Amino acid sequence: LDAPDFNLDQQSSKEAVSAIQQFVGRFPASASYERAIEMLKDLEDRFEKKAYSEAEMYYRLKDGLFPGDFYRACIINFQKFAKDYPESKHNEELA
Repeated sequence: LDAPDFNLDQQSSKEAVSAIQQFVGRFPASASYERAIEMLKDLEDRFEKKAYSEAEMYYRLKDGLFPGDFYRACIINFQKFAKDYPESKHNEELA
């Protein structure tokens, strides 16, 4: 519940994911199980938004001072995003 916006540092979100995964693993029959799964999905969506935002940033910078360098970084980030989030709705756009 303390997760920051997707564009900020996600360290606390990563710690929350670890704690929630431990809870889900230990207490699969808990009344809070479904809520924990929803929290995990929400946090994963934040991570995906952050990764997409970073990849898109390199695309916007590709026309800057050193276009070749940013273009290569853009391609690498798009490929990494597709690998890390194979089910993302953004993969077709980035391809």
